[in-house]
Amino acid sequence: MRWDEHGTFEALVDSVFHARLFSFRWKLEPSSLVKITFEPVDKSKTRVRIEESGDIENPEQSALAWRNGLSLLVKLAETLENEG
Repeated sequence: MRWDEHGTFEALVDSVFHARLFSFRWKLEPSSLVKITFEPVDKSKTRVRIEESGDIENPEQSALAWRNGLSLLVKLAETLENEG
């Protein structure tokens, strides 16, 4: 996975269930498990939940990073919705 501001980090896919779940483990030490679930709310909305568990070096920084990532995802979805 690559972020412009943080660089590239390797991860191993743990689980994939089409349109419902994607999880992976960071290859960095200490390693943590990231689970991303998708839950339909109605025809045009999906709830996305991100849980990171295990050995997390800085939980506050990790939570902030995931909130920022979700904000970018919302902006992308709005852009695609307006184009489409």
